[in-house]
Amino acid sequence: MNVTVRAFADFREILGCRKEVAVSAGSTVGTLLEMLARTHPGLEGGLFGPAGQLQPLVNALVNGRNIQFLDGLDTPLTEGDVVSLFSPVAGG
Repeated sequence: MNVTVRAFADFREILGCRKEVAVSAGSTVGTLLEMLARTHPGLEGGLFGPAGQLQPLVNALVNGRNIQFLDGLDTPLTEGDVVSLFSPVAGG
């Protein structure tokens, strides 16, 4: 099945702004992010902490809903889902 990944801020520099990704049926946000980290050097450290959890300031949304309020990294994906990734941004 295919999902769309939209990346913002630092993640956009690594992934590009929009990418169609083929994932296996039954995939979760966590398996998608692990796959992206394996295929895009430099992404893993920005996404995951030392224990494999999502970095605290990273926001991942599925169809506009923050995975923090769904099932976290275990949130299931379905055909056509849009996963948006936001890295921390600072300004002043």
